[in-house]
Amino acid sequence: MRRRWGPDLQRTAAVDIWSADLADAPDALTLAELLDDSDRVALQRCRPATFARRAGARAAARAVLARYSGSPPGSLRFATDVLGRHRLRDNHSDARLHFSVSRSGQQCVVAVTRAGAIGIDVEARGAALGDTNALIRRLAPEETAELLAIDECDRADAFLRCWTRKEAYLKATGTGLALGLDQCAVSTGRDARVVRGVELDVNRWAVQDLDLDCAHVGALAVQSEARLLEIREQVLEW
Repeated sequence: MRRRWGPDLQRTAAVDIWSADLADAPDALTLAELLDDSDRVALQRCRPATFARRAGARAAARAVLARYSGSPPGSLRFATDVLGRHRLRDNHSDARLHFSVSRSGQQCVVAVTRAGAIGIDVEARGAALGDTNALIRRLAPEETAELLAIDECDRADAFLRCWTRKEAYLKATGTGLALGLDQCAVSTGRDARVVRGVELDVNRWAVQDLDLDCAHVGALAVQSEARLLEIREQVLEW
């Protein structure tokens, strides 16, 4: 998948998208070997119904990042930058390695790049996000107007496209949804882009929908000056 930014196609930003089926994750003992104490503390607060999926997503992220760092998954240590984004500590990888993780049900995706800040989001079609029309009215005014103008039979898919683009972008900026759903705006049509951002220069951001499978909607946001965004799809073999 490629997104063209203009006539100058000399610079390319490569992004690896790793997909992991959490239904195929190893047993609990094997998963435990991929985690560390910080993971175990965080997972103690999980309900039993979600424990396996959350543990699997954390293990998948570590298994993917271990391929770039050359260190065992369970030995990886993470730090947080000034914007609250997680990164590998410098003794495991160079500071240019950016990553983002998203999970929906049994589907987990991990995005990795050295191009710049990155965010990824995936949602199951028909995901229980509550009353769609009520959520649409909490979005940015330009998003709300466009989505409510769409035929109701097509509105749910359009909303998910908008939602995943917005969440991917907000993850990449480090602000997350806590910023408020109306504080930035993304496109709702087929051309994925940031319309109004938390920064003035929205042209520094590439937003792209992801072709995952028929059951999921996904989007990716990357901060990069590159004129060509190349996505390399990978599958994590547990």
